[in-house]
Amino acid sequence: MLFCHRIGGRAFTSFLLKPVEPARLFLERRVHWVLIAPAVILLAALTLYPFAYALRLSLFRYNLARPWVERSFLGLGNFLDFFSDDLLREAIIVTLKFGLATVTIEIVIGFLVAWLLNQKLWGTGVFRTIYLLPMMVVPVVSGLTWRLMLNDSYGIVNWTLESVGISPQVWLGPDWALPSVVFAEVWQWLPFSILIFMVTLAAIPREYYEAASVDGASRWKTFRLITLPNLRWAVIIVLIFKLSDAIKAFDVIYSMTGGGPGTATQTLALYIHRIGFTHWEMGYASALSLLILFVSLVIIFPLIRRADLGGQQKEA
Repeated sequence: MLFCHRIGGRAFTSFLLKPVEPARLFLERRVHWVLIAPAVILLAALTLYPFAYALRLSLFRYNLARPWVERSFLGLGNFLDFFSDDLLREAIIVTLKFGLATVTIEIVIGFLVAWLLNQKLWGTGVFRTIYLLPMMVVPVVSGLTWRLMLNDSYGIVNWTLESVGISPQVWLGPDWALPSVVFAEVWQWLPFSILIFMVTLAAIPREYYEAASVDGASRWKTFRLITLPNLRWAVIIVLIFKLSDAIKAFDVIYSMTGGGPGTATQTLALYIHRIGFTHWEMGYASALSLLILFVSLVIIFPLIRRADLGGQQKEA
């Protein structure tokens, strides 16, 4: 009887668990969606809603300084104004100059510094410790610091030049303002490029170089056939991040020059800030913001696509 009782109990328990088992498997298979759902909802709330609101606002003429004036629907009117806006063209040219200069310098110098640090020369250990410090500085603080240092009256840069017999310069004037903000941007974010290249160079198997040495390959041939191909994805990663930063560059430039003198350092982001928070034309500013988004996608998406295809080919 005891045996029958046990068998009956197991059957009864199995009967009760049968409806529960599919539900448990369902939860186990989708538990990752449950865990990431709060983050996805928060991200959607912080990105999709502002984007939709900016898209809607870009279709209207709306001045925030005159809230009593009703919004007037323009359709694509704000976007058509792009073609007659001379200041917008100047801002695009400044953004292109700033982006090309910063990205090129950070890639070239970033690779050279990373290569030197991988040579185990004297003093590289100390430099490995301190070269990341500029990235730890808040961009606005970095811009204000460089603004004080480059001041033509009491800045330490001109004082140093005068002490060695070199005539001082107006670093934040019309001629030198753009190179100055490029230098400040490179100074702060060059460590990022160095770090990416250092990690990539360290990941190249040493056996490749040993085999090239045995075969009698020259340094240039070793660099061209081994080092350079393995740096391809590092260059793409640096391009993706630094181009996106250059297109929306704002904080360092704003704290150093405010976009001036005149429009010498007025990038797209600073021009949008001026339209939106000086002239209070929120409709046109929203349209300009969508322009930045479109330009970013056109420039950066092919790089992301290339990096993704490269990763899939590498896995294959």
